[in-house]
Amino acid sequence: MTPPAANPATRTATTSTASHPEYLEALYEMADSDDVELRLITILDDPATCPHGNPIPGSSHPVDYSKLVPLRDLGPGRKGVLRRLTEDLELDLDVMRFFEDSGLMPGGRVLVERVGPDGTMQLRVDGKGVALGAHLSDNLWVQLA
Repeated sequence: MTPPAANPATRTATTSTASHPEYLEALYEMADSDDVELRLITILDDPATCPHGNPIPGSSHPVDYSKLVPLRDLGPGRKGVLRRLTEDLELDLDVMRFFEDSGLMPGGRVLVERVGPDGTMQLRVDGKGVALGAHLSDNLWVQLA
């Protein structure tokens, strides 16, 4: 098997794409078309939320967040199931990697072990110890367990 860098077809396509921004622009326009949107809705079965628990604009399924509370509101000994990471957090790749590595993703089971005077939380997430600062715990929403 030829490695991608040594494959002339791959090298040409990559060089061609990078040197022709109008090609990339056309790809983005196609991806933003109504046909592509409808196809994605069909393939994904019209989900109400993204994988991080945020509502998808245009979804036919309403999202009810009335039973969710910010993780920061839980005191020691309280448990919850993580349901939503706010959009602000999705923009920070390092934070998202930390959450994934720590199990802090929707569906994760959280136990608050301790809360420091500055709001730092010591958590148990699916059995694993995790420390979380106040800014991050304010942007995670849980359903009480």
